[in-house]
Amino acid sequence: MAQTLTLELPDTIYERVLRTAVAMKQPVEKALVHLIESGLPPLEAPAEFEADLRALEALDDDALWEVLLSEMPAASQRRLHRLLDKNSEGTLTIRERRELEALRKEGDCLMLRKAHAAVILKWRGHRIPTVDELRKLRKPR
Repeated sequence: MAQTLTLELPDTIYERVLRTAVAMKQPVEKALVHLIESGLPPLEAPAEFEADLRALEALDDDALWEVLLSEMPAASQRRLHRLLDKNSEGTLTIRERRELEALRKEGDCLMLRKAHAAVILKWRGHRIPTVDELRKLRKPR
């Protein structure tokens, strides 16, 4: 099913869409749909993360900045690196393999949350800092 929408675009935006359509060798309407789709979050996240990511959309900007600036605890980072080293040496125990998997999952969840928080902040009109700028924003340990 498709919806028809009439919308007024400022000339500057229309020109950018038109240039994109020409570059894509597509009609303006099709290019615009593609541009909108590429700016939206994925239709689905892994099921285990989906509810958590959707919950971010209800947070205020300050809470989203906290998510964006959050890091895995230092002790977890050190343990993850130790386990990764042992894994590459082939010396992990079964218990350590499970622990490594849990820490990787924790890291994946954190990265997805941070990326989603950045997207939401961008939608809300905020400029997202560069990686170097983010490092400077983080609180010293």
